Amino acid sequence: MRNHLSLPCPSLAFLALLLPATAGAQSVLGILNNTDTSFTSRGSATVPNTNPSVSFVRLDKEAYAGWGVNPATPGMREILGMNGVLQDQIDTTPDTYGLVVYTEDVANPNYPDVTTPVGSVGPISLPTGTSGAAAAWAINVNFTTPMLAPATGDVFLGVDMPQPLTGTWPTDGVSCHALYYVSVTSGINDLPGGSHPTTSPEDNNGGWYSAVSTLPPTYTTTQRQWKLQPLVAGAAGVAGTITNQTSAPQSNAAPGTSSMASGLYPDAANPPLNAGRADDIVSRWYMSGAPAGTLVFFLASFNAFGPEIPLSTFVPGSGVVCLDTAAFFQIGFSPVTADQAFFTWTLTPAARSAVAGLRIVHQSIGLDPATGMAMANGCTRQLL
Repeated sequence: MRNHLSLPCPSLAFLALLLPATAGAQSVLGILNNTDTSFTSRGSATVPNTNPSVSFVRLDKEAYAGWGVNPATPGMREILGMNGVLQDQIDTTPDTYGLVVYTEDVANPNYPDVTTPVGSVGPISLPTGTSGAAAAWAINVNFTTPMLAPATGDVFLGVDMPQPLTGTWPTDGVSCHALYYVSVTSGINDLPGGSHPTTSPEDNNGGWYSAVSTLPPTYTTTQRQWKLQPLVAGAAGVAGTITNQTSAPQSNAAPGTSSMASGLYPDAANPPLNAGRADDIVSRWYMSGAPAGTLVFFLASFNAFGPEIPLSTFVPGSGVVCLDTAAFFQIGFSPVTADQAFFTWTLTPAARSAVAGLRIVHQSIGLDPATGMAMANGCTRQLL
């Protein structure tokens, strides 16, 4: 049975829902940049549609490094809040939701440790609408106290959804928007390239869990990325991919999509996995309220992540160096425009014939010319 519902509302309504904010600049991590929405869902018709449940997205430690760092809490990922897109099926009877962070279960890799959440907030009320129909809301929630997850494991962000106020979902209730990695009936999906894992659970980033069920945390049948991301201090932004997919229109222009599908696994090789694809890859730096005149230097390596070394070890600045310091190179630089800068790698036909399986680790460092301070974002690993 299909467990998702095509969006019935023609456009999104937006609202920022704020708890008391933490001090200092903060940015969205960037994993939702230019990601399309395939469907809204709770995860499965078997349990989540009729029971309280959590939809969770996995931030793979093998794909993302050096994010959410704070010198005061070394070895941890500091999460200042969450950003995402939720939907209420009847906006005149607003539902509530909560947010939760889990670390990886050491006894069950790639799954969240739901017995000991890192932290949670809620219930938070969605706004009241007037249509009597479905309404989608962009949420931006700042935590009063940052949540800390160990950097040694995957990090799981979840939206805690109560049982619908009336009946069962999708008659009423809250759901979370998602981007699917396979062709679906909505016509909106993002197909990754040939290096994307093909076995569970590595081939999926979206799952669900219900405390009232005897089932353990479960990944969805249809691979997806829930539209949830962390708010972090300082510079952010992750690598992206420019594709020609008509099913993922937001990926068609620079800086491309930063999804966990083609964003992490570009279909850049020749021959491509998906006929007609010839993806280009993008390094991206982002910082909310970036200082005027910031110049960003784009770095890369073909090696695995290096140890996370405070950038201040080398120059005055914030963030960490997470590239292999013995084997990285500069690929370009660009001034910041509208809080972001990016650099596009356009692959030649000859390169496409040789890149299958190639690992590229991206990191970018912004330089504020007024203060001389450097601002490093985290590292993203792409597999071509």
